[in-house]
Amino acid sequence: MEVPKKIHALWLNFRSKSDGITKNLDIFIKRIRDLHPSWEIKLWTSWQEIQDELNTPDRQFMLNYINNEFCDQANKSDCLRFHILEKYGGVWLDLSTYLIEPLDELYEKCIHSFTTLYMPSHDAFMWVIKQFSDNYEELHLEDKINYAYNFLDLFIVSKHKFVCESYFIMSPAHHPILKEILQLMTEMWNGGILEKITSKKSHCNYLNLVMKELLPEVFRINDFAKTILDFETEKYDCGYLWIYLLMTISTNNYINDNKLSLHIAPLSRGQKELIRKSPAAGICHKDFCHDLNYGKNGKLMVHLISTSWWRIVKWSDQRDNRLNWEYTFLGDLINLAFETKMSKGLLLKILKENNITQLKTGAYTRGPTAPMIEKINYILNPSEDYHTVSKKVKSLSDDYLESRKKSQRHFLKSQRANQMIKNFIDERTYVNTIGPGSISRTFSVTRKAKSRSASHTRSLRPRPRSRPGSRLSFEKSISTRKTSPLGTNKTD
Repeated sequence: MEVPKKIHALWLNFRSKSDGITKNLDIFIKRIRDLHPSWEIKLWTSWQEIQDELNTPDRQFMLNYINNEFCDQANKSDCLRFHILEKYGGVWLDLSTYLIEPLDELYEKCIHSFTTLYMPSHDAFMWVIKQFSDNYEELHLEDKINYAYNFLDLFIVSKHKFVCESYFIMSPAHHPILKEILQLMTEMWNGGILEKITSKKSHCNYLNLVMKELLPEVFRINDFAKTILDFETEKYDCGYLWIYLLMTISTNNYINDNKLSLHIAPLSRGQKELIRKSPAAGICHKDFCHDLNYGKNGKLMVHLISTSWWRIVKWSDQRDNRLNWEYTFLGDLINLAFETKMSKGLLLKILKENNITQLKTGAYTRGPTAPMIEKINYILNPSEDYHTVSKKVKSLSDDYLESRKKSQRHFLKSQRANQMIKNFIDERTYVNTIGPGSISRTFSVTRKAKSRSASHTRSLRPRPRSRPGSRLSFEKSISTRKTSPLGTNKTD
Protein backbone atom coordinates (compact mmCIF):
# COMPACT_ATOMS: atom_id res chain seq x y z
CA MET A 1 0.00 0.00 0.00
CA GLU A 2 1.26 3.42 -0.95
CA VAL A 3 -0.07 6.89 -0.16
CA PRO A 4 -1.14 8.66 -3.36
CA LYS A 5 0.00 12.26 -3.87
CA LYS A 6 -3.42 13.71 -3.30
CA ILE A 7 -4.52 16.33 -0.76
CA HIS A 8 -8.16 16.41 0.32
CA ALA A 9 -9.89 19.30 2.08
CA LEU A 10 -13.57 19.95 2.66
CA TRP A 11 -15.70 23.03 3.21
CA LEU A 12 -19.48 22.69 3.13
CA ASN A 13 -22.39 24.59 4.59
CA PHE A 14 -23.99 21.76 6.56
CA ARG A 15 -26.50 24.11 8.17
CA SER A 16 -28.07 25.21 4.87
CA LYS A 17 -27.10 22.00 3.02
CA SER A 18 -25.34 23.93 0.30
CA ASP A 19 -21.93 24.43 -1.31
CA GLY A 20 -19.13 25.78 0.81
CA ILE A 21 -17.94 29.33 0.21
CA THR A 22 -14.17 29.46 0.62
CA LYS A 23 -13.50 33.16 -0.05
CA ASN A 24 -12.16 33.75 3.46
CA LEU A 25 -9.92 30.69 3.11
CA ASP A 26 -8.19 31.68 -0.12
CA ILE A 27 -4.93 32.36 1.72
CA PHE A 28 -4.82 28.72 2.92
CA ILE A 29 -5.86 27.25 -0.43
CA LYS A 30 -3.30 29.26 -2.39
CA ARG A 31 -0.56 28.19 0.01
CA ILE A 32 -1.47 24.51 -0.43
CA ARG A 33 -1.45 24.80 -4.20
CA ASP A 34 1.78 26.81 -4.38
CA LEU A 35 3.67 24.27 -2.24
CA HIS A 36 2.40 21.20 -4.12
CA PRO A 37 2.52 21.81 -7.90
CA SER A 38 2.88 18.08 -8.65
CA TRP A 39 0.13 16.92 -6.26
CA GLU A 40 -3.57 16.53 -6.98
CA ILE A 41 -5.55 18.95 -4.82
CA LYS A 42 -9.18 17.94 -4.26
CA LEU A 43 -11.43 20.49 -2.55
CA TRP A 44 -14.76 18.98 -1.54
CA THR A 45 -17.02 22.04 -1.65
CA SER A 46 -20.03 20.76 -3.67
CA TRP A 47 -23.00 19.62 -1.60
CA GLN A 48 -24.43 17.60 -4.48
CA GLU A 49 -21.10 15.87 -5.09
CA ILE A 50 -21.02 14.68 -1.48
CA GLN A 51 -24.63 13.48 -1.73
CA ASP A 52 -23.73 11.44 -4.81
CA GLU A 53 -20.53 10.18 -3.20
CA LEU A 54 -22.41 8.71 -0.22
CA ASN A 55 -25.36 7.31 -2.15
CA THR A 56 -24.27 3.69 -1.73
CA PRO A 57 -25.67 0.95 0.54
CA ASP A 58 -22.66 0.90 2.89
CA ARG A 59 -22.62 4.69 3.34
CA GLN A 60 -26.35 5.29 3.71
CA PHE A 61 -25.90 5.92 7.43
CA MET A 62 -23.40 8.69 6.69
CA LEU A 63 -25.67 10.25 4.08
CA ASN A 64 -28.49 10.29 6.63
CA TYR A 65 -26.13 11.64 9.27
CA ILE A 66 -24.94 14.68 7.32
CA ASN A 67 -28.53 15.45 6.32
CA ASN A 68 -29.79 15.31 9.91
CA GLU A 69 -30.11 18.94 10.99
CA PHE A 70 -29.59 18.10 14.67
CA CYS A 71 -26.21 16.37 14.29
CA ASP A 72 -23.12 18.47 14.96
CA GLN A 73 -21.49 20.08 11.92
CA ALA A 74 -17.95 19.30 13.06
CA ASN A 75 -18.89 15.64 13.55
CA LYS A 76 -20.23 15.52 9.99
CA SER A 77 -16.90 16.71 8.64
CA ASP A 78 -15.13 14.17 10.86
CA CYS A 79 -17.18 11.31 9.40
CA LEU A 80 -16.66 12.38 5.79
CA ARG A 81 -12.88 12.54 6.03
CA PHE A 82 -12.63 8.85 6.89
CA HIS A 83 -14.85 7.83 3.99
CA ILE A 84 -12.81 9.97 1.58
CA LEU A 85 -9.43 8.70 2.78
CA GLU A 86 -10.51 5.05 2.94
CA LYS A 87 -11.78 5.19 -0.63
CA TYR A 88 -9.17 7.39 -2.30
CA GLY A 89 -6.17 7.58 0.04
CA GLY A 90 -3.88 10.58 0.33
CA VAL A 91 -3.68 13.43 2.83
CA TRP A 92 -6.56 14.94 4.75
CA LEU A 93 -5.91 18.53 5.71
CA ASP A 94 -8.30 20.84 7.51
CA LEU A 95 -8.71 23.77 5.15
CA SER A 96 -7.90 26.30 7.87
CA THR A 97 -4.36 24.95 8.20
CA TYR A 98 -1.53 27.18 6.97
CA LEU A 99 1.36 25.05 5.71
CA ILE A 100 4.89 26.30 6.36
CA GLU A 101 6.59 23.78 4.12
CA PRO A 102 5.53 21.22 1.50
CA LEU A 103 4.47 17.75 2.63
CA ASP A 104 7.02 16.03 0.37
CA GLU A 105 9.56 15.28 3.10
CA LEU A 106 6.93 13.77 5.38
CA TYR A 107 5.45 11.94 2.41
CA GLU A 108 8.76 10.24 1.52
CA LYS A 109 9.17 9.12 5.14
CA CYS A 110 5.59 7.86 5.54
CA ILE A 111 4.71 6.72 2.03
CA HIS A 112 3.53 3.30 3.28
CA SER A 113 2.33 4.38 6.73
CA PHE A 114 -0.78 5.56 8.49
CA THR A 115 0.12 9.03 9.79
CA THR A 116 -1.90 11.27 12.07
CA LEU A 117 -1.60 13.53 15.11
CA TYR A 118 -1.77 12.67 18.78
CA MET A 119 -2.30 14.43 22.10
CA PRO A 120 -1.31 13.20 25.58
CA SER A 121 -3.96 11.02 27.18
CA HIS A 122 -4.13 13.33 30.23
CA ASP A 123 -5.24 16.26 28.08
CA ALA A 124 -7.78 14.13 26.24
CA PHE A 125 -9.34 12.92 29.49
CA MET A 126 -9.63 16.44 30.88
CA TRP A 127 -11.40 17.60 27.70
CA VAL A 128 -13.76 14.62 27.67
CA ILE A 129 -15.31 15.34 31.09
CA LYS A 130 -17.35 18.54 31.02
CA GLN A 131 -16.79 19.43 34.68
CA PHE A 132 -13.04 19.47 33.93
CA SER A 133 -13.00 20.95 30.42
CA ASP A 134 -14.98 24.02 31.50
CA ASN A 135 -12.01 25.10 33.62
CA TYR A 136 -9.08 23.18 32.17
CA GLU A 137 -8.23 25.72 29.47
CA GLU A 138 -8.14 28.48 32.08
CA LEU A 139 -5.45 26.83 34.19
CA HIS A 140 -1.90 28.09 34.32
CA LEU A 141 0.49 25.47 32.98
CA GLU A 142 2.18 25.06 36.36
CA ASP A 143 -1.16 24.16 37.90
CA LYS A 144 -1.87 21.66 35.15
CA ILE A 145 1.37 19.85 35.88
CA ASN A 146 1.35 20.12 39.68
CA TYR A 147 -2.36 19.65 40.30
CA ALA A 148 -4.41 18.39 37.37
CA TYR A 149 -1.99 15.75 36.04
CA ASN A 150 -1.13 14.47 39.50
CA PHE A 151 -4.82 14.34 40.34
CA LEU A 152 -5.54 12.22 37.27
CA ASP A 153 -2.69 9.84 38.11
CA LEU A 154 -4.60 8.87 41.26
CA PHE A 155 -7.59 7.61 39.35
CA ILE A 156 -6.81 6.71 35.75
CA VAL A 157 -4.10 4.91 33.87
CA SER A 158 -3.92 5.38 30.15
CA LYS A 159 -3.87 2.12 28.23
CA HIS A 160 -1.88 3.85 25.51
CA LYS A 161 0.65 6.65 25.12
CA PHE A 162 -1.63 8.69 22.92
CA VAL A 163 -5.09 9.80 21.88
CA CYS A 164 -5.36 10.50 18.15
CA GLU A 165 -6.47 13.79 16.61
CA SER A 166 -8.12 14.05 13.21
CA TYR A 167 -7.30 17.35 11.51
CA PHE A 168 -4.27 15.94 9.64
CA ILE A 169 -4.21 12.36 8.34
CA MET A 170 -2.04 10.70 5.70
CA SER A 171 -2.87 7.15 4.60
CA PRO A 172 -3.01 4.70 1.71
CA ALA A 173 -6.50 3.86 0.48
CA HIS A 174 -8.32 0.96 2.17
CA HIS A 175 -6.03 1.00 5.21
CA PRO A 176 -7.19 -1.38 8.00
CA ILE A 177 -7.30 1.47 10.53
CA LEU A 178 -9.67 3.47 8.34
CA LYS A 179 -11.77 0.38 7.64
CA GLU A 180 -12.23 -0.30 11.34
CA ILE A 181 -13.11 3.32 12.13
CA LEU A 182 -15.80 3.24 9.44
CA GLN A 183 -17.07 -0.11 10.65
CA LEU A 184 -17.47 1.22 14.18
CA MET A 185 -19.22 4.32 12.84
CA THR A 186 -21.60 2.16 10.81
CA GLU A 187 -22.55 0.13 13.87
CA MET A 188 -22.97 3.27 15.94
CA TRP A 189 -25.37 5.00 13.57
CA ASN A 190 -27.24 2.15 11.90
CA GLY A 191 -30.26 0.38 13.33
CA GLY A 192 -32.66 3.30 13.28
CA ILE A 193 -30.63 5.48 15.65
CA LEU A 194 -30.66 8.50 13.35
CA GLU A 195 -34.45 8.36 13.07
CA LYS A 196 -34.57 8.97 16.83
CA ILE A 197 -32.22 11.97 16.65
CA THR A 198 -34.95 14.60 16.55
CA SER A 199 -33.31 17.34 18.60
CA LYS A 200 -29.87 18.51 19.61
CA LYS A 201 -30.55 17.10 23.06
CA SER A 202 -31.25 13.59 21.75
CA HIS A 203 -28.07 13.75 19.65
CA CYS A 204 -26.11 14.86 22.70
CA ASN A 205 -27.66 12.13 24.87
CA TYR A 206 -26.70 9.42 22.42
CA LEU A 207 -23.11 10.63 22.04
CA ASN A 208 -22.78 10.80 25.82
CA LEU A 209 -23.77 7.14 25.99
CA VAL A 210 -21.22 6.34 23.28
CA MET A 211 -18.52 8.16 25.26
CA LYS A 212 -19.41 6.31 28.44
CA GLU A 213 -18.65 3.02 26.70
CA LEU A 214 -15.66 4.15 24.63
CA LEU A 215 -13.74 5.75 27.48
CA PRO A 216 -12.81 2.47 29.26
CA GLU A 217 -11.34 1.25 25.96
CA VAL A 218 -8.78 4.06 26.12
CA PHE A 219 -8.38 4.55 29.89
CA ARG A 220 -8.36 2.24 32.89
CA ILE A 221 -10.67 4.06 35.26
CA ASN A 222 -11.01 2.36 38.61
CA ASP A 223 -14.41 1.95 40.28
CA PHE A 224 -13.35 4.28 43.08
CA ALA A 225 -12.66 7.03 40.55
CA LYS A 226 -16.05 6.50 38.92
CA THR A 227 -17.70 6.96 42.30
CA ILE A 228 -15.82 10.15 43.12
CA LEU A 229 -16.18 11.69 39.68
CA ASP A 230 -19.88 10.81 39.55
CA PHE A 231 -19.80 9.41 36.03
CA GLU A 232 -23.28 10.19 34.81
CA THR A 233 -23.58 10.29 31.04
CA GLU A 234 -24.43 14.01 31.17
CA LYS A 235 -20.82 14.69 32.14
CA TYR A 236 -19.43 13.72 28.74
CA ASP A 237 -19.84 17.12 27.05
CA CYS A 238 -21.98 15.85 24.15
CA GLY A 239 -19.36 13.39 22.99
CA TYR A 240 -16.91 16.11 21.97
CA LEU A 241 -14.04 13.66 21.35
CA TRP A 242 -15.87 10.53 20.20
CA ILE A 243 -14.11 10.53 16.82
CA TYR A 244 -10.72 10.81 18.56
CA LEU A 245 -11.50 7.79 20.74
CA LEU A 246 -12.61 5.70 17.75
CA MET A 247 -9.35 6.60 16.00
CA THR A 248 -7.33 5.70 19.09
CA ILE A 249 -9.03 2.32 19.55
CA SER A 250 -8.64 1.39 15.88
CA THR A 251 -5.02 2.55 15.71
CA ASN A 252 -4.09 0.57 18.81
CA ASN A 253 -5.87 -2.52 17.52
CA TYR A 254 -3.78 -2.27 14.35
CA ILE A 255 -0.56 -1.78 16.34
CA ASN A 256 -1.32 -4.76 18.57
CA ASP A 257 -2.59 -7.06 15.79
CA ASN A 258 0.61 -6.49 13.82
CA LYS A 259 2.86 -6.61 16.92
CA LEU A 260 4.49 -3.31 16.03
CA SER A 261 7.38 -1.96 18.07
CA LEU A 262 7.54 1.63 19.33
CA HIS A 263 10.41 3.97 18.63
CA ILE A 264 10.24 7.42 20.22
CA ALA A 265 11.67 9.94 17.78
CA PRO A 266 14.39 12.23 19.17
CA LEU A 267 13.91 15.98 19.38
CA SER A 268 15.92 18.28 17.19
CA ARG A 269 18.58 20.56 18.68
CA GLY A 270 16.30 23.55 18.13
CA GLN A 271 13.45 21.83 19.97
CA LYS A 272 15.64 20.96 22.93
CA GLU A 273 16.87 24.53 23.14
CA LEU A 274 13.36 25.96 23.01
CA ILE A 275 12.20 23.59 25.76
CA ARG A 276 15.17 24.57 27.91
CA LYS A 277 14.29 28.26 27.64
CA SER A 278 10.52 28.09 27.46
CA PRO A 279 8.29 28.81 30.48
CA ALA A 280 5.93 26.27 28.90
CA ALA A 281 8.46 23.42 29.06
CA GLY A 282 6.06 21.43 31.24
CA ILE A 283 3.94 20.70 28.16
CA CYS A 284 6.74 18.40 27.03
CA HIS A 285 7.07 16.34 30.21
CA LYS A 286 6.90 12.54 29.91
CA ASP A 287 8.07 12.68 26.26
CA PHE A 288 4.79 14.30 25.17
CA CYS A 289 6.55 16.40 22.51
CA HIS A 290 8.20 13.45 20.78
CA ASP A 291 6.76 11.90 17.63
CA LEU A 292 5.93 8.19 17.96
CA ASN A 293 6.96 5.67 15.30
CA TYR A 294 5.52 2.14 15.23
CA GLY A 295 7.07 -0.38 12.89
CA LYS A 296 8.23 -3.90 12.21
CA ASN A 297 11.38 -5.28 10.62
CA GLY A 298 12.66 -1.78 9.95
CA LYS A 299 9.46 -0.68 8.17
CA LEU A 300 7.53 2.33 9.50
CA MET A 301 3.82 1.46 9.65
CA VAL A 302 2.26 4.06 11.98
CA HIS A 303 3.62 7.57 12.49
CA LEU A 304 2.07 9.78 15.18
CA ILE A 305 2.97 13.48 15.23
CA SER A 306 2.95 15.27 18.58
CA THR A 307 0.52 18.18 18.80
CA SER A 308 1.99 19.01 22.21
CA TRP A 309 4.97 20.47 20.38
CA TRP A 310 2.69 22.66 18.29
CA ARG A 311 1.01 23.79 21.51
CA ILE A 312 4.23 24.72 23.31
CA VAL A 313 5.17 27.22 20.58
CA LYS A 314 1.70 28.83 20.89
CA TRP A 315 1.44 28.61 24.67
CA SER A 316 0.49 31.42 27.01
CA ASP A 317 -1.03 31.19 30.48
CA GLN A 318 -3.62 33.69 29.24
CA ARG A 319 -6.30 32.01 27.15
CA ASP A 320 -6.88 35.05 24.92
CA ASN A 321 -3.21 35.03 23.97
CA ARG A 322 -3.41 31.34 23.13
CA LEU A 323 -6.26 32.19 20.81
CA ASN A 324 -4.52 35.04 18.98
CA TRP A 325 -0.89 33.87 19.55
CA GLU A 326 0.18 37.21 20.98
CA TYR A 327 3.00 36.98 23.55
CA THR A 328 3.80 33.40 22.59
CA PHE A 329 7.00 32.07 21.04
CA LEU A 330 5.30 31.75 17.65
CA GLY A 331 3.53 35.11 17.86
CA ASP A 332 6.68 36.95 18.92
CA LEU A 333 8.57 35.35 16.03
CA ILE A 334 5.91 36.30 13.47
CA ASN A 335 5.63 39.87 14.77
CA LEU A 336 9.40 40.30 14.72
CA ALA A 337 9.65 38.88 11.21
CA PHE A 338 6.91 41.18 9.92
CA GLU A 339 8.11 44.35 11.63
CA THR A 340 11.74 43.86 10.53
CA LYS A 341 10.75 42.50 7.09
CA MET A 342 12.80 39.37 7.77
CA SER A 343 13.89 37.42 4.73
CA LYS A 344 11.88 34.40 3.73
CA GLY A 345 14.94 32.16 3.94
CA LEU A 346 15.79 33.18 7.52
CA LEU A 347 12.23 32.77 8.78
CA LEU A 348 11.92 29.34 7.17
CA LYS A 349 15.23 28.33 8.73
CA ILE A 350 14.08 29.34 12.23
CA LEU A 351 10.73 27.58 11.78
CA LYS A 352 12.48 24.46 10.49
CA GLU A 353 14.93 24.38 13.40
CA ASN A 354 11.98 24.48 15.78
CA ASN A 355 10.00 21.85 13.86
CA ILE A 356 7.11 24.23 13.07
CA THR A 357 5.71 22.79 9.84
CA GLN A 358 2.10 23.98 9.85
CA LEU A 359 -0.13 26.44 11.71
CA LYS A 360 -3.58 25.17 12.67
CA THR A 361 -6.44 27.57 13.13
CA GLY A 362 -9.97 26.56 14.02
CA ALA A 363 -13.46 27.70 14.88
CA TYR A 364 -12.26 29.58 17.96
CA THR A 365 -8.93 30.77 16.58
CA ARG A 366 -9.54 31.55 12.91
CA GLY A 367 -10.67 35.09 13.69
CA PRO A 368 -8.10 35.88 16.40
CA THR A 369 -5.18 34.47 14.39
CA ALA A 370 -6.11 36.07 11.03
CA PRO A 371 -3.65 38.98 11.52
CA MET A 372 -0.82 36.52 12.29
CA ILE A 373 -1.60 34.45 9.19
CA GLU A 374 -1.55 37.61 7.03
CA LYS A 375 1.83 38.62 8.50
CA ILE A 376 3.55 35.28 7.98
CA ASN A 377 2.02 34.90 4.53
CA TYR A 378 3.45 38.30 3.53
CA ILE A 379 6.94 36.95 4.15
CA LEU A 380 6.54 33.38 2.88
CA ASN A 381 4.16 33.96 0.00
CA PRO A 382 3.97 37.71 -0.74
CA SER A 383 1.30 38.87 -3.16
CA GLU A 384 0.70 42.41 -1.82
CA ASP A 385 2.94 45.27 -0.70
CA TYR A 386 3.85 45.83 2.96
CA HIS A 387 1.57 48.82 3.55
CA THR A 388 -1.47 47.06 2.07
CA VAL A 389 -0.89 44.05 4.31
CA SER A 390 -0.35 46.32 7.32
CA LYS A 391 -3.73 47.97 6.75
CA LYS A 392 -5.36 44.57 6.37
CA VAL A 393 -3.76 43.35 9.61
CA LYS A 394 -5.02 46.41 11.48
CA SER A 395 -8.51 45.96 10.08
CA LEU A 396 -8.59 42.28 11.05
CA SER A 397 -7.34 43.10 14.55
CA ASP A 398 -9.98 45.80 14.99
CA ASP A 399 -12.71 43.45 13.77
CA TYR A 400 -11.66 40.81 16.25
CA LEU A 401 -11.55 43.26 19.16
CA GLU A 402 -15.00 44.54 18.25
CA SER A 403 -16.40 41.02 18.06
CA ARG A 404 -14.93 40.26 21.46
CA LYS A 405 -16.73 43.27 22.93
CA LYS A 406 -20.06 42.16 21.47
CA SER A 407 -19.63 38.51 22.35
CA GLN A 408 -21.84 37.13 25.08
CA ARG A 409 -19.32 34.43 25.88
CA HIS A 410 -17.23 35.23 28.93
CA PHE A 411 -14.30 33.10 30.03
CA LEU A 412 -13.43 32.61 33.68
CA LYS A 413 -10.45 34.60 34.87
CA SER A 414 -7.35 32.42 35.24
CA GLN A 415 -6.96 33.04 38.93
CA ARG A 416 -10.54 32.10 39.68
CA ALA A 417 -10.34 28.97 37.54
CA ASN A 418 -7.06 27.97 39.19
CA GLN A 419 -8.64 28.21 42.62
CA MET A 420 -11.73 26.28 41.55
CA ILE A 421 -9.76 23.35 40.19
CA LYS A 422 -7.38 23.39 43.16
CA ASN A 423 -10.33 23.22 45.51
CA PHE A 424 -11.87 20.42 43.50
CA ILE A 425 -8.63 18.45 43.53
CA ASP A 426 -7.75 19.11 47.16
CA GLU A 427 -11.16 17.90 48.31
CA ARG A 428 -10.66 14.60 46.54
CA THR A 429 -7.01 13.94 47.25
CA TYR A 430 -7.66 13.39 50.93
CA VAL A 431 -8.98 9.95 49.99
CA ASN A 432 -5.61 8.55 51.04
CA THR A 433 -6.31 9.49 54.67
CA ILE A 434 -10.01 8.77 55.15
CA GLY A 435 -10.67 5.94 52.70
CA PRO A 436 -13.09 5.37 49.83
CA GLY A 437 -16.16 4.72 51.97
CA SER A 438 -16.17 8.18 53.45
CA ILE A 439 -15.50 9.81 50.11
CA SER A 440 -18.33 8.02 48.33
CA ARG A 441 -20.72 9.06 51.11
CA THR A 442 -19.45 12.63 51.08
CA PHE A 443 -19.82 13.10 47.34
CA SER A 444 -22.95 11.01 46.79
CA VAL A 445 -25.42 12.61 44.43
CA THR A 446 -29.16 11.98 44.36
CA ARG A 447 -30.18 10.99 40.87
CA LYS A 448 -33.66 11.45 39.49
CA ALA A 449 -35.20 8.33 38.05
CA LYS A 450 -35.99 8.69 34.39
CA SER A 451 -37.88 6.22 32.26
CA ARG A 452 -36.85 5.04 28.87
CA SER A 453 -38.28 2.83 26.21
CA ALA A 454 -36.76 -0.60 25.79
CA SER A 455 -37.31 -0.26 22.06
CA HIS A 456 -34.50 2.34 21.97
CA THR A 457 -31.91 -0.25 22.97
CA ARG A 458 -29.43 -1.91 20.67
CA SER A 459 -25.89 -3.30 20.63
CA LEU A 460 -22.74 -1.96 19.05
CA ARG A 461 -20.46 -4.84 18.12
CA PRO A 462 -17.27 -4.40 16.10
CA ARG A 463 -15.37 -7.30 14.62
CA PRO A 464 -14.62 -10.10 17.10
CA ARG A 465 -11.20 -10.15 18.74
CA SER A 466 -9.49 -12.87 20.72
CA ARG A 467 -7.64 -10.33 22.84
CA PRO A 468 -9.49 -9.48 26.09
CA GLY A 469 -10.69 -5.92 26.43
CA SER A 470 -10.41 -5.12 22.73
CA ARG A 471 -14.06 -5.66 21.93
CA LEU A 472 -16.64 -2.89 22.03
CA SER A 473 -19.97 -4.42 22.88
CA PHE A 474 -22.61 -2.48 24.65
CA GLU A 475 -26.24 -1.47 24.82
CA LYS A 476 -27.16 1.99 23.69
CA SER A 477 -30.18 4.24 23.98
CA ILE A 478 -30.71 7.83 22.92
CA SER A 479 -33.01 8.36 25.86
CA THR A 480 -31.63 9.28 29.28
CA ARG A 481 -30.55 6.37 31.47
CA LYS A 482 -30.21 5.72 35.15
CA THR A 483 -26.64 5.42 36.30
CA SER A 484 -25.31 3.36 39.19
CA PRO A 485 -22.80 4.82 41.69
CA LEU A 486 -19.99 3.05 39.81
CA GLY A 487 -21.10 4.41 36.44
CA THR A 488 -22.72 1.20 35.15
CA ASN A 489 -25.78 1.77 33.03
CA LYS A 490 -28.99 0.20 34.31
CA THR A 491 -32.22 -0.49 32.51
CA ASP A 492 -35.68 -0.59 33.98
